Order: sequence, then C-alpha cells, then structure tokens
Amino acid sequence: MRLGISLVHSRPYDSPSRGEIERFFRTVRDKFLTLLKLQEIDSIEELNRLFEIWVDREYNKGTMG
Repeated sequence: MRLGISLVHSRPYDSPSRGEIERFFRTVRDKFLTLLKLQEIDSIEELNRLFEIWVDREYNKGTMG
C-alpha cells in the first residue's frame, strides 16, 4: 500500500516555504499554551491528552469550518 506522502525539506532561512507550519506553531503558543496550568500537569501523557482535546475541539473547528 502506498500513501502518496513525500517528505519535502525547505531551504534554510526560506520562511515563506514554512509558513503553514510556522502559523500552526504560533497558534499553539498563542491559543493552547496560554490555557495550560503547567503546575497541574503531571505527565507528558496528560499534556498530550489535553493537546489532542484542544486540537479536536478548538483548532480543527477554526480551520475546517
């Protein structure tokens, strides 16, 4: 089975070619990380769970309709 996925590297210091992922990281910093109470997170599993919930409920809601 082939998925048709290819890994494409951008040139160093070529910001426009990385715009989409850079925007995602900025959104995570501005929207997700500001919601966290880090002292209440006990494990990486808990952080991952909270991130998955945020992506499903908030990020995908804003980007998919």
